[in-house]
Amino acid sequence: MKFPINKTLKTGQTFIIERTNPTDAADVKIYLETCAAESDNLSFGPGERNLSLEEERKFLESLTGLNFGIKATIDSGFVALLTVHRSPNRPRLHHIGEFEKNRTKSSR
Repeated sequence: MKFPINKTLKTGQTFIIERTNPTDAADVKIYLETCAAESDNLSFGPGERNLSLEEERKFLESLTGLNFGIKATIDSGFVALLTVHRSPNRPRLHHIGEFEKNRTKSSR
């Protein structure tokens, strides 16, 4: 699949699916914290994801090759985030995929 994918919604808003990059670190932190506060269906709750901005940036930077991140935005606001990464030293966690899809109250 080639990225980015751009669509105009019936509302006139722009929907974009594209790969994440290290410059998304601040937006990813805000999005995930917002999702954690609005959902009980995640593996973490509000304040439990303790990565610094620099650690988040380094994590996003590490997503290359078979490790990747994809974000979906509507008018530049995050509406979904997908990360897939490998942990070759831990056989039970050889491939880890996390998908957060949440139309946050702030993006409605």
